[in-house]
This record gives sequence, C-alpha cells and structure tokens, in this order.
Amino acid sequence: MSDKKNIFTTTEKNRIAKEKKSDKRLRLALFLLFLLFFTPSCNSSKRPYTTPFSDTATKTAQFIAQTMKADNMVGLSIALVSDGRIVWAEGFGWADKENRIPASPETAYMLGSGSKTLTTVALLQLMERGLVFLDDPADRHLPEFRLAPRYPDQMALITVQRLLNHHSGLPGDIYNGGFVEEAWNQWGCNLYIDWLFNYLKDDYPSYEPGEISVYCNTGFVLAGEIALRLGGIGGETFDEFMIRQLFQPLKMDSSGFRATPSMAVGYVGGQPVPSAESNCVFGATGGAVTTVLDIGRFLAMILDQGAAPGGERCENG
Repeated sequence: MSDKKNIFTTTEKNRIAKEKKSDKRLRLALFLLFLLFFTPSCNSSKRPYTTPFSDTATKTAQFIAQTMKADNMVGLSIALVSDGRIVWAEGFGWADKENRIPASPETAYMLGSGSKTLTTVALLQLMERGLVFLDDPADRHLPEFRLAPRYPDQMALITVQRLLNHHSGLPGDIYNGGFVEEAWNQWGCNLYIDWLFNYLKDDYPSYEPGEISVYCNTGFVLAGEIALRLGGIGGETFDEFMIRQLFQPLKMDSSGFRATPSMAVGYVGGQPVPSAESNCVFGATGGAVTTVLDIGRFLAMILDQGAAPGGERCENG
C-alpha cells in the first residue's frame, strides 16, 4: 500500500462537500437504524416492547414524523437494538399507499447496498472454517477471473479483502442492471457471471489494486461468487446459500433475495415503481430483502461478537 495521495482537485472537493450537505436522505439514514421507501402520511403501526427507552422512542418518533412530512416520505420502519435484543420497533407511514397497508416492523424492504454487510459476514464465516483468507488472491477461488495486463502482478494484488473494502481497482458497475429498468436486466444466474468473466479478461483495472478506494459493486459480485462456490451445496443459488448460511441460524425468517408478499412498494417522486429482485450472485452487492426485526437480530449478533439468538456462536458448516 502506497502513501496517501491527494487525488481530488479543489473543484471535486467542493462538489463532494456540496453533495454531502444536500443529501437529506443520507443524514436521516445515519440517524435511523434502518430506513427505506417513503410517503406523506404518518400513520403509525406499533409493536409493543417493554423497554427503558421510552424517551428515545418518543423523541425519535417525533423527529421521524417531522422529517417525513418535510421530505414527502411514504413510509419507513425502524428498530433499536441494545444489549443483544430489540428494545423498540415501529413502522411509520405506508408500506403500500394505494392499498392502505401501513408500514410496520414486519414490513420487508429492499436492503440495497446494506446487502454487502451480509455477504461479508457469510464470507468471513467461511474464513473461520479455513476455506478462504482475506489475503488470498481472488483468482485462487475464481480461476476464470482475469484482467488485461496494466500493472505488475495485478492479479495477485486483487485479494479477497480488496474486493470487500473497495480497493480492488475493478470497474465499479459492468452491465449488471443495477441502475436500469428490470425489463432490461435479463441475465440468468449463470449467464451474468459467465458473461462478466468473459468481459473482464479483455478489460483493464481502472486503478492499481490497493492504491485508492473506489466504490465497486463488481468486486462484491465476485466476493459473492467466491462465497457461493466455497460454501454452496448442490447447486444452490446465492439466495439459498445465504438463507442456510446466515439467515436460518439467526432466525431471520423474513430475509432473502426474493420479493415477498410483505415487501413495501417502492416510490419515486411519490409514484409507485416495481422493485427488481435478484436471486443470482448480483444479489451479493445489493439484492437482499429484509425487515427491521430481522436486521435487528443481525445487528444484535454483530454487537454480541457473533452470538446467535440462543447464545450459541453464529456459524454454519
């Protein structure tokens, strides 16, 4: 790893600062535990919990109601975790405005890039079993993975860790359908990863691996493929692998990588839009569906140093 370099111009720094200042949704997401999809009404569907956090819940609920009204949000759900348990969970607004279905702690949402955290934990579980190590070159586990040469020893420098921490140097998004309409994204589970390997062999690293951090969905697609190959059983999809590997041990029974009947409707500009789903490896970087109750169990496990709900260590295999 080389010394840090000033890679941004003054103009670029000003642009980044302006974006950060104006991003209200990001500031709200940092304040809340879990937040997705919005609507103007603030009907509340509570799940009762006996907690010492009544003041926190009251003040946070007031803040949420004010922010939803100011920013024309449709609905959201929130959970608060303390001492290994969920101490407060509540829904605000609507999960489905048109059908008058209120948001609740049981409402499922697309997790987006929070899926990367789930993928990372599943991969680290395999590391604990000795199946993979962070400093392994990615091509040790993905022999089809090649890039056109641009830097000395570049393939050895693209390690599992650098796939996970966005230092791989790979192009960030390559025809993965992540930012287009669902109808365009026709890749099958094997078709996309096979196509991706074929594409990458004639492409170059965007940056020297390990030099700078650049957000990279492609890296997590490869990390998810490594996890699936090392931990998958009998032709499992990534969805099936993650359910068995992570969700079932944590009793995250409403989580997966497929749309569910309880999933909130997505809205853009106040209008409903269909939510794409992916049970393929692309789900590793952004395809999870979950609830605040389930993600609360996941966070409790993280805060409790890997302990599952029953107190046993969360591991599979």
